[in-house]
Amino acid sequence: MPDKYTYPDTEVLKNKFNVRDTLLLHAYERKYVPKRAVELAENPIAGNFDLKHLQKIHEHLFQDIYTWAGKVREVDIGKVDQLTEQLQIFCPSQHIEGFSEDIFSVIRKANYLKDMDKDQFAHKAAEVLGEMNTLHLFREGNGRAQREFMRELAKNAGYELNFDGISKERMIEASVAAMKMDYRLLEDMIKESVKPLGMQQTPEYQKRMQEIEKAAAIGSVRNPMLKELYNSYAKDALMKHQGEWKPELDKEIAFTMKKNGITDQRISAALGHSPSLLGLSTVEKGIKTRTLVREVTKEHPELAISRGMSR
Repeated sequence: MPDKYTYPDTEVLKNKFNVRDTLLLHAYERKYVPKRAVELAENPIAGNFDLKHLQKIHEHLFQDIYTWAGKVREVDIGKVDQLTEQLQIFCPSQHIEGFSEDIFSVIRKANYLKDMDKDQFAHKAAEVLGEMNTLHLFREGNGRAQREFMRELAKNAGYELNFDGISKERMIEASVAAMKMDYRLLEDMIKESVKPLGMQQTPEYQKRMQEIEKAAAIGSVRNPMLKELYNSYAKDALMKHQGEWKPELDKEIAFTMKKNGITDQRISAALGHSPSLLGLSTVEKGIKTRTLVREVTKEHPELAISRGMSR
């Protein structure tokens, strides 16, 4: 059956360079795709870790090579198992979108693989990667897009996943086993390739720090020292709570400031830089921060002496 993705009477995929030689086409891929992968490492594509997310990743990686980058294939494909020399058929094209929902729902039901230890993460990630490979969404470039998808999923879950140390042969062997729903080899590979991210590298921590910086920048022209004061305490609070920001942290920040002898007036002014107060007027901020300081004083009367101290 003719393949709409290849040039007539060849096995060369149609490409933007119009080259009809497989080796030359691969050379173009080696030139452009790694550069796009670096871009994704620096600025990951935002998404919900679903079919559309994977499509966007593939589109970015192969945008320089193929006009159909990011588009679900419309032909059936398969590959020869190098171990058994048998042809393995991937998901029929007409069923891809339906089956993909089943696969990506696994990610959602597992809370995007968050709050898992290393072994738990590797076990579930192997299942996700193995099932994605069975889909083989695209005419070409599935492995590279899938690995980038998994890298971003891992980072979102608090892990760094890097397959650079895994040989192509080993990756193929694990993928072949996964076609038979045996994910053990993939799981072993992932265990070797994953490690916890440092707290300051997690997306949640970075997001909250951006919010803090944004909030602190508002009004900082009047008193830049208050911005730095709030930032320093907010960063410590974030680190203590695993990078998870909650409005309640402002009370903890106020308590710590009072404990360190900072006056109520300065605490109230510093709290005005909280991301929890973005969008409020100066008057509204003042009311909320003074109320918060009074609550802390009431709950910890032993710290009331700090009202008369200057720092």
